[in-house]
Amino acid sequence: MPADVQPSTVARASRWSQLWLGMVCMILIANLQYAWTLFVNPMSKAQGWNIADIQIAFAIFITTETWLTPVAGWVVDNRGPAAVRRSPSASAR
Repeated sequence: MPADVQPSTVARASRWSQLWLGMVCMILIANLQYAWTLFVNPMSKAQGWNIADIQIAFAIFITTETWLTPVAGWVVDNRGPAAVRRSPSASAR
């Protein structure tokens, strides 16, 4: 961006809103990751599952959660944000 062109007030406000929304989303998912250890033993007892198997499922969740983020970014860049919004609803049908 050239030095003489400044972003509009709306664009700056939108960037800050996106930053705060992203931080709130990360806090929400971080609480899930933190609280997960509290659910492992009761889940193991209730379902009769091995703790190691439950932890493998959680590891797969965390891996796909983090490694699919760049793919979603690529889709937004190349196909637009509407494609990302449509994909969860298409997979739920």
